[in-house]
Amino acid sequence: MKITHIGLKQICFLGLVFAGASLSTVSAEAVTEVLPIHKTPTWKLFWDITNFAVLIFLFNKYLTPMLNTAVEEGIEEIEVGLGEEERQKQALKSQIEELKSQLDGIVSHKKSELAQADLDGVKIKKEILDHARQLEMKTIDKVEVDALGYFNNSIQIVKNAFTKKVFSGAKNQIKQNEQQASLSTYSTGLINGL
Repeated sequence: MKITHIGLKQICFLGLVFAGASLSTVSAEAVTEVLPIHKTPTWKLFWDITNFAVLIFLFNKYLTPMLNTAVEEGIEEIEVGLGEEERQKQALKSQIEELKSQLDGIVSHKKSELAQADLDGVKIKKEILDHARQLEMKTIDKVEVDALGYFNNSIQIVKNAFTKKVFSGAKNQIKQNEQQASLSTYSTGLINGL
């Protein structure tokens, strides 16, 4: 807004200068027409040079500083704007870097969680396999023990059967011997009685 006001002042001042120069030229032409002595080209050239010198003086005295001030202020505002834009870019860059760092942290944490889950899975799998092997060994041992027990029982049953058979045969033999002895005694007594 400040530059706009200075620009308007410059335009107004420049217009006034040119208006003054035009009036001076018109006045000179009017004077030359009224006074015949001033109708020489030398006087007109001198008057134009004087007006031009006055314009240059006024331009250097007033307009140039105003233009320089306007340019400096414009440059300052541009620099301020660029600085603000650069600051915003740096802030945005910092936010992006911070978000990237947070994402890297989240990814690293998730990777560690997955690695831990893999380790836990391997550990659980090992425990399951160990437990299965233990059950398998217990089952094999039980089968062996059962088989041995069945074998021992079978031997005992055979022993018992064999013992029973022998005992029964011996008992029958004793009974037969007793019968034969009784028959022999009866025969002897019968013979003696005759």
